[in-house]
Amino acid sequence: MQRVSLDMGKQVAFVGVDLKDNREAAAGFLKKIPVTYPSYDDPSGQVYNAEKLVGVPSTLFYDASGKQTFVHQGPYFDRAALVDDIRQYALR
Repeated sequence: MQRVSLDMGKQVAFVGVDLKDNREAAAGFLKKIPVTYPSYDDPSGQVYNAEKLVGVPSTLFYDASGKQTFVHQGPYFDRAALVDDIRQYALR
């Protein structure tokens, strides 16, 4: 995510949501592996519940008008798959 956000950050916004995690552990993780996009705590799982997600990680895509266009459940194992989904679901 970080590498793709650096490459495509002028075309698409990235936002991280830390679901039901220990705040100190999450802050420690972000110190070890910093990201250039904002990351927010979701201690009660409001985003998870509102979006009816079935697992984490999940990546939600929105178009320029703010309409949700796709939800990818699970991790991205390679950069190309993430970039393809960004082009198909966020930049269309």
